[in-house]
Amino acid sequence: MAPQGLTRFRHAERKLTTMDDWIDYYDSTHTIYVSKRHRDVHFATIAADIIGYVPAPDAVVLDYACGEALSAPRVADACAKLILAEPAPGVRGRLSARFAGHPKIEVRALEDVPGMAPASVDLVFADPPYNLQLEGSLHRPDQSKVDACDDDWDKFSDFAAYDAFTRAWLLAARRVLKPSGTIWV
Repeated sequence: MAPQGLTRFRHAERKLTTMDDWIDYYDSTHTIYVSKRHRDVHFATIAADIIGYVPAPDAVVLDYACGEALSAPRVADACAKLILAEPAPGVRGRLSARFAGHPKIEVRALEDVPGMAPASVDLVFADPPYNLQLEGSLHRPDQSKVDACDDDWDKFSDFAAYDAFTRAWLLAARRVLKPSGTIWV
């Protein structure tokens, strides 16, 4: 019998073609970075942010929807185990090849997360689609304009579909999170 979170996750995933759009986008050759340096700085910044939240050197960290995780070894150095969960098969293959034999890094598919041992993770760091579709202008408190995402991978048919997607992955993450654990989105 599948864990309850896994059933919900699979049900929500089947209902949403957006999940496929998101995975296909990240599995494609895309140009979200203006240069190699921009990409490297981006991943180094993410790694530094994650490291700042690692509660202890013996912590287990789950990077949910990790992307290329180019600075993962830095995060692994700060914890006992780093689990990179990635939905895109091509990206996941590159991660597996890049970190093969690394004693502290484990690469998994997102659909593996609901099957992980309950209460086994100290920190979940997640970067899922945000459904940031804006019809008008949105400004931050400092009045700078938010540049909304209008790519297909971040579009959901309606708020109910986005809520189902979000609820499913949050339930899966919550189930593996220790009672004293933390989740950062």
